[in-house]
Amino acid sequence: MAFVDITDPKSPLGCGTLMLPYTRVSAPLVITDEAGIEILSHTNAPVIIKRLLRLIEDTNRPEDFTKTLSAMSTRREQPQEICNRLKRLGYPIEFDYSERHAKEYILRSSNTRQTAYLVPDEVTFWYPEWATVDSLMLNPHGKTATIIGALYKTPDAESDGLPQNLDLTSGKRLTTLQLKGLDWTKHDVVFPKELETLELQDIKNFPKHWDISNLPNLKKLRLNNIDLHNFEFNTLPLTIETLELNSSTRLTNLHQLSIRPKLQNLRIGKGNDLSYCKLPRLARLRTLEIPECQNVNTDKSIATLYPNLYGLNISGMRIKNERFMELPKTLGILYMNHTKFPPSFDLRTLPLNQLKTVKWNDKTLTGSKLDAMLYTQNVLKSQHLDLKNKHR
Repeated sequence: MAFVDITDPKSPLGCGTLMLPYTRVSAPLVITDEAGIEILSHTNAPVIIKRLLRLIEDTNRPEDFTKTLSAMSTRREQPQEICNRLKRLGYPIEFDYSERHAKEYILRSSNTRQTAYLVPDEVTFWYPEWATVDSLMLNPHGKTATIIGALYKTPDAESDGLPQNLDLTSGKRLTTLQLKGLDWTKHDVVFPKELETLELQDIKNFPKHWDISNLPNLKKLRLNNIDLHNFEFNTLPLTIETLELNSSTRLTNLHQLSIRPKLQNLRIGKGNDLSYCKLPRLARLRTLEIPECQNVNTDKSIATLYPNLYGLNISGMRIKNERFMELPKTLGILYMNHTKFPPSFDLRTLPLNQLKTVKWNDKTLTGSKLDAMLYTQNVLKSQHLDLKNKHR
């Protein structure tokens, strides 16, 4: 394929002027391959590329514009509409990942070379229906990548466009990775050992036993919109410091996290039913977020479970056990926005004097406002914090 660099940059207006002989209404000239190459040497503006493509399509002879079409699809950033039109003409986009100007761009694979490349750093790898590839190669210098499988159905089977052997170890400096939209049973995923942050989202058929203990540097793990019922948390690496479970499922086996000594931040997403599990006991936990989680199953207090806790979010929860609200002396931030407590529970027993920030009924109280809330119920009412509403 022929690469044409932009050696004489011109604005879209200037390029439009050059194209006037081919776009005028009366007696327009027929565009030629050489004229197309000249226009591409001035710009890659989508408005001009679309106009040039329309002129080529109007000739009904795309075979006469091999140089122009090849130049459009070689090491050039193009929006989705142009990619689709080039694909229909037989020229899918292909990049050389080492090219500096290809950084941070959505890459499309090529039918002629069944290997797809990720460009450096912040990139998205997206497979439309036509872009199934046999292998995937990460840029060895990139640190962040997002791989999105576009799940679609063919007459023969259902596919997400990604290769079966999803070996990501070519990203030797990759520290942050997002995988979205995969069918896990159809891939053999191998992660690079340098990985520090991993996010999985919208994964179908996620295994209950997922052993990633071979990732010695993994510190942050997010599991979003994944069925984690009966998932075995004891297979996670001991190095995990932050764990986010944003999945509206019946969580079980959470107690297995108690043997993760370095876990400092735990978030369980909205709507999870915790009646099928017990909260893990984590001595080093610093932040716990369980907003709108239902049916907390524990007979222990927060102070007992998390003696070094600093931040707590129990917004939207219905607290059934008064003992659960015994808070540690280390707590500094408390979010209890629209939290419902037992009728017998006196909110004034909470150690609010040790807190720096309280989120309560859509109000954030700090400093003098928090001090005022501590001592007089009249001030509580003036802040629209009616205790009776908490007992409903």
